[in-house]
Amino acid sequence: MVTKLISKFHHFILLTSMLALLAACSAAPKREADRFYDLAVEPITERYGQMAEIEVRPVTIKGVQSGRALIIQESATPLQLVEQRGHFWHSQPSYLLQNATISSLNAGSSDAIFGTSESLKQINYRLKLTATHFAYAPNGEAIIAMDMSLQTKSGQVITSGSYTASAPIDAPNIIDAVGAFGTATTIILQAIAADIAAAI
Repeated sequence: MVTKLISKFHHFILLTSMLALLAACSAAPKREADRFYDLAVEPITERYGQMAEIEVRPVTIKGVQSGRALIIQESATPLQLVEQRGHFWHSQPSYLLQNATISSLNAGSSDAIFGTSESLKQINYRLKLTATHFAYAPNGEAIIAMDMSLQTKSGQVITSGSYTASAPIDAPNIIDAVGAFGTATTIILQAIAADIAAAI
């Protein structure tokens, strides 16, 4: 009789443990899938005055903003940046900005050609870009700041400048924030293209 009671008690403990485990598993929240985004820019229409080949160097960007996670600017003074969980650029921002610059300036150029050292045959100039700010404020705007230096093949700087642009986020969602990044980048590239055209 004692043996049967012990056996039933063991079965009860086992059943209770299994039910508790199943309840814990069913209560665990489902993890959202990660989202990945591209940086879309508009063509910049510009006449440069010569059939120059301009190498766009990999864009320099340092710190937390160089990672693939979208960056939220929670405070401007002091500057406070936070990584956006679950939302990423599909490639490093340095590559996205370099690719966006090449595609945007090429698409609107009537003469000069922009590319990488691998894609160009006879490089006349080198365009160096540094992104110093690449973040957005929720329910606010995307803010991008970049430094530019255009050099001859021999290394002589013929023009340089610093540029800052912002674009409003129309709605409080990630898609509109990503679109604002593209708009702000387009504004900066428009200013850079004009400075290049005036210098060469």
